[in-house]
Amino acid sequence: MHAGADELSREGPSPMPAAALFKSSIPLNSIMLRLRTLLIPDIHQNYGFLESILEREPLDSFERIVLLGDYFDGREPTHRGPDAARKTARLINQLEVKVGSRLTLLWGNHDVPYYLYQCANGRGGADHSEFRRLRRQMGLAPESQATAEAICEEWPLSFWGKLRPFVRINRFVVSHAGIHLSLYPSKARSVAQALEILGKQWSEDFIKLRSGGIPGPLMDAGTVRGGERFEVGGVTWLDWEQEFEDDLPFGQIVGHSWCVSQREIGRSHCIDFGQCAYAMIDTNLVVRHILGGSS
Repeated sequence: MHAGADELSREGPSPMPAAALFKSSIPLNSIMLRLRTLLIPDIHQNYGFLESILEREPLDSFERIVLLGDYFDGREPTHRGPDAARKTARLINQLEVKVGSRLTLLWGNHDVPYYLYQCANGRGGADHSEFRRLRRQMGLAPESQATAEAICEEWPLSFWGKLRPFVRINRFVVSHAGIHLSLYPSKARSVAQALEILGKQWSEDFIKLRSGGIPGPLMDAGTVRGGERFEVGGVTWLDWEQEFEDDLPFGQIVGHSWCVSQREIGRSHCIDFGQCAYAMIDTNLVVRHILGGSS
């Protein structure tokens, strides 16, 4: 599994009716980013939302395309269940084939249970207890096992190994939910070293989780999101409204916490708009709202 702490390499989606879109640009403190990057927040099995973005944006114009996790577990009834999960997984597979190494897939809290389900299947399907525990913690339910089976058919363990907890784009760190100061390595001499330490910690926690052990705070929910062991959430669980703070040596760009409009805390941005918008990093953070984003 990739640790996710490395700098993005310099490598580098086509049109939806213009009437269905409007665009607003929000300056990012005049920071000039080296990579033109397409950021797609929480999809939650709304494959029509992803299709709309890929139809609108010319993929060749981006050096990096980042999906911020939470690919599964539909928010709306029409996006729930195994069929929507299968279509979402296949669409992401097709995107990877098309853009290759320019695509970065991040972990979301809604993705981890399905990975664990796949791991259990690899052991003969003997123990899905951790999968069930996480499903209960997130309040999601009956159809989740059928959904898990559908996802497993499309994403083998080798595919899950491509997902990262975070990625650094110039002066920003992009993750599903964000990194809290309490989890940041205080003795690190540089941002690169700090991210390397966090990446190794994430990988070690995943090994524990996959083996039936208890992971550390980097992977768990805080009390705000129903966690019982840690005060604040980890990189896939941090709550933007009640836990996030802009106090690290870099700005952050996250999804996870559903917002109605662009929200900022200092240099940091939350871009989960409930499958109604996506973002691009260039000289500005440009948000294009897709009206009627649900399919």
